[in-house]
Amino acid sequence: MVRFLKNILQPKSRHSGQASVASARRNLWPSNRMAGGWIPAFAGMTITIVLAITLFAFSTQAATPTDEKPIITLQPVAEIEGDTVMLSDLFLGLAPEQDKPLAAAPEPGKQRVYHVLTLARLAKANRLAWRAATMSDQVLVKRRAQSLDARTVETILMNALKEKDAGDDITLHMDQRVADVLLPAGDAPQLTLNSLNYDAALRRFTADMTATTGKVSRKLLYSGRVTPMQEIPVLARSMTLGTIITASDLTWIKTTADRAAGLMTDATQLVGQELRRNLAEGQALRLRDVAMPRLVKRGQMVTMRIASPIMSMTARGVAQSDGSAGDLLRLQNTQSKRVVQGVVQPDGTVVVDMPMPALAQQRPSTVIR
Repeated sequence: MVRFLKNILQPKSRHSGQASVASARRNLWPSNRMAGGWIPAFAGMTITIVLAITLFAFSTQAATPTDEKPIITLQPVAEIEGDTVMLSDLFLGLAPEQDKPLAAAPEPGKQRVYHVLTLARLAKANRLAWRAATMSDQVLVKRRAQSLDARTVETILMNALKEKDAGDDITLHMDQRVADVLLPAGDAPQLTLNSLNYDAALRRFTADMTATTGKVSRKLLYSGRVTPMQEIPVLARSMTLGTIITASDLTWIKTTADRAAGLMTDATQLVGQELRRNLAEGQALRLRDVAMPRLVKRGQMVTMRIASPIMSMTARGVAQSDGSAGDLLRLQNTQSKRVVQGVVQPDGTVVVDMPMPALAQQRPSTVIR
């Protein structure tokens, strides 16, 4: 087409050019032809040039592709949720009409590798413009998954066990890991308890459940042991030997009933007691850890109240040992040096019961009528 235009618009030689010009002049000027003859000749040449340019333009446009094919590449890692592996999971850049199912997806949480030979076979079978770059080309297909919520499963089981009189406050020790069960990703699974058996003597249970998500259902079999729970008081802070326990020194924790055996579980029995050894924060208490507060200590000067059927008096004595309220304590009278026994009172005094002959020998410091 270019050569054709050159032949029309550009002369090949000087002589031919001169001849063409002369011929054109003869055709155009009215002196050589009739007055109106040059117009059709000029118009015909113009139309020829325009048609030639138009044809060239259309031929150039047809030779240039307007819809280039997209570049097809591999997707090195494909994470899918459905139950089918699609061609577009392996190759990127496919047109919608090129996509098609290839195979069943891996199990939830599992993966599958498509190696280069398999990819080349798939590309050829589906007429894809793809070639492997290296022999190590591959696509890793992973299927997304979700695990069961252990707390949800245990709540369903505990509610059912309570109806079987397993206890209102219990904990479960599962034989299986609940989170090991994987389901397809998506909506939260619906859990159904099909049956539950409980052995009260052994505190053992077995359960049959079903987990459903979408169109997938999984049968679940669980077993385990039931443990009753109990709240017990423990120390809220570290405390040392000889400290008197108050209500603010205690807090509550929950433990198994088996562990609570032998521990003090009644806080009212602890308040007002004296620690017999150093204990750390959070320590549970046993009966041997506490004692009644020592109201009288060995060597301490104590007021003795000497009582008789006809009178009472007070005297001073030295405690021979430690004593709490209600304890029988030995004291030495500071005046007579005689050792007597009495019962320690909550106010720290000691009441001594003495017979009349012995009372006559005492030299009271105070007589109360």
